Amino acid sequence: MSPRFHSSSSSTLPRLPRPFRIPDQFVSVAGTGWQHAGTSHASTPPRPPRAQRPTAGRGGRAHSSRRHVDRLSSDGKNGGRVYSETSPAGFGMRILFWNTGNRPVVDLLGDLGRLRNPDVIVLAETADPIRNVVSRLNKDARQVYSSAHDPPASVRRPLHVLTRLPKGRIEALRDDAGVAVKRVRPIIGPDFTMVAVHLGSKLFRTQEDQAFAAASINRDIEGIEHRVGHRRTMVIGDFNMSPFELGLVSSDCFHAVMSRQTAQRQSRRVDNHTRYFFYNPMWNHFGDRPPSPPGSYYHRRSSGRTAYFWHLFDQVLLRPDMLEFFQDDGLEILTRIGPRSLLNRNGIPDPRTASDHLPLFLELSIERGALHGNTESVAQVEGKSAEHSDTHSGSTRPSRTTG
Repeated sequence: MSPRFHSSSSSTLPRLPRPFRIPDQFVSVAGTGWQHAGTSHASTPPRPPRAQRPTAGRGGRAHSSRRHVDRLSSDGKNGGRVYSETSPAGFGMRILFWNTGNRPVVDLLGDLGRLRNPDVIVLAETADPIRNVVSRLNKDARQVYSSAHDPPASVRRPLHVLTRLPKGRIEALRDDAGVAVKRVRPIIGPDFTMVAVHLGSKLFRTQEDQAFAAASINRDIEGIEHRVGHRRTMVIGDFNMSPFELGLVSSDCFHAVMSRQTAQRQSRRVDNHTRYFFYNPMWNHFGDRPPSPPGSYYHRRSSGRTAYFWHLFDQVLLRPDMLEFFQDDGLEILTRIGPRSLLNRNGIPDPRTASDHLPLFLELSIERGALHGNTESVAQVEGKSAEHSDTHSGSTRPSRTTG
């Protein structure tokens, strides 16, 4: 309730609405430390200047979150630039993935950076020298992009991760051929683990090879989750497998299910082992769902008896602890970059124009974790999953399982 202000006289001024501002502990100020729920630093950041805080509209409520809301860099670098968000949910984290198919797409990437303002860009099969990509992105970008690899990635790298976040906001946890694991620390909100992948092609790998590779990566992910102390994990990239294939759905592999409700059970028991779920929202993008395409990749050679034609190799997987930051409409398969279509006249990806893969664009409302104090540990998650696990399988009632 808004406070009542009193003057020295007996008259009382009318109640005034309290203006909205971001809590001090979630605001990053140039040249100072910062803190979020559950974390404190030596210096408490001062309140930002009034001009940099969201202004209150009629009734004391902040203006529509689709209006630009500026936030400062945490280290005062980037030439005094500010981070600006137009997310309908507020401070969003935008992530772009594109397997560019070894095609020269540097100008298209520059346009994507200008139009979509991704905070993190993950590229696979990049033909353009990465320094040229960074230069083109920074030509139009309001924020300066740089390589998230240390040392900076070379053109020979199978995966490139670029970011406009301030230096130190992305930390490498693993950086191998085809797998890059990064700890991402947003300006506002809890940190999370991003696993970027580019797995082996079906041209050179059998289904069993792909499944064994997926199982190995999943074991590494679980080890990293125990090391960092939480399960706020997402996997993004070119899996070279569709959502229904063994490497995605097997409990020994990614254990990715199509149902958000099932994923929120956290885990299930399989052969006396706890297997943790991923949620795979890409099922919502498989098949005709205008204006979205039926998949992210089209295989033209269809002389065999079984042909799917459209495949959904490019995917995003989310642990249950990431679902509060994600809405289904925050994930897109892009078919246009500005006025330029990435499809040919038959509606399939056109490698003559760009890549034979379509880009993925993901937006996470990561600030919700800061406002809700989401700092749940692995121990707490495991405690929850134990409540839902199928250790009750000794009872006569069969357990409901998926995947």
